[in-house]
Amino acid sequence: MVIDDSAVSTEIDGYTRETCATRTVYIREGCRDRVAALGFVAGHAVSAPIEQCGGRVLHDVHQLLDGTRVLWKTCRRGGLIEPILGDRHFDVRRFFAELRITAQAEARGIRVAPVLALAISPYKNRLHGNGATGISKRVEILTAMIDGAADVGDTLVRGTFSTDQRRRLTRAMATELRSFHGAGFHHGDLNLKNILWREREDGSIEVTLIDLDPGAGPAPAATPRHRNLLRLWRSYLKGERAGRWRVPVTDLYRFAHEYFRADRVAITGFWQRATRARALSRLRHGLRPKSDRTIGGPIES
Repeated sequence: MVIDDSAVSTEIDGYTRETCATRTVYIREGCRDRVAALGFVAGHAVSAPIEQCGGRVLHDVHQLLDGTRVLWKTCRRGGLIEPILGDRHFDVRRFFAELRITAQAEARGIRVAPVLALAISPYKNRLHGNGATGISKRVEILTAMIDGAADVGDTLVRGTFSTDQRRRLTRAMATELRSFHGAGFHHGDLNLKNILWREREDGSIEVTLIDLDPGAGPAPAATPRHRNLLRLWRSYLKGERAGRWRVPVTDLYRFAHEYFRADRVAITGFWQRATRARALSRLRHGLRPKSDRTIGGPIES
């Protein structure tokens, strides 16, 4: 296990560092007054949240003095260790990486949700009533929300968009991810919940990537696109398996065609991997393979 204590010394370009008691806060340049007025520096919101949103856990949404809506999120562990460790972290370097990657992606014109502030504080050991702290850390992130945007996963569940919107969204997702990967970036948790979309006044679709932790980039060489796309594919399969959504196979092919720019060799290579991933998913969950001739199964387009 890596015990990291770099929060008090790490410098991040574009962010200023300050401390409040045992709390170390990194604030995006130009946002200090708004973040402090919210109470994020001290660690206590000065006003009640206007709403809550999130996936596994609900997080508070607040409004800054300039009207910007922000998500105040306490970062939890993922996977099998979540029930044990909850929101305790022993290595916070991944969150520094998220700030850097987000800023670098923004500088390259890739739409990502701006991280306004990051706070790290010693985790209070609940076994002690005297407020004693242990070696683990508690991490909170303040992220600007995108007005009018919804995540793709939630939209698929609700079925709140038209066939035409769905097709345009498919192309927009492919284009944005191609730009993201083409710039050398890798999303550490690429899934349908971490892709936001909204329709502009001119009818075009805007796609934004969120929660880049623990991604990587920019890399001098091409990133392993297939591996990152397969992570997104597994996210889709998980929802399909649970009966939450089922996307027309034509849209799946439309995504691949747009992403790989009609490169038949690249498309074929990706679908071969995707087909294997689907088969492994069925075996892993005790489902009998169907005789579908298409990767998405028979469904009307």
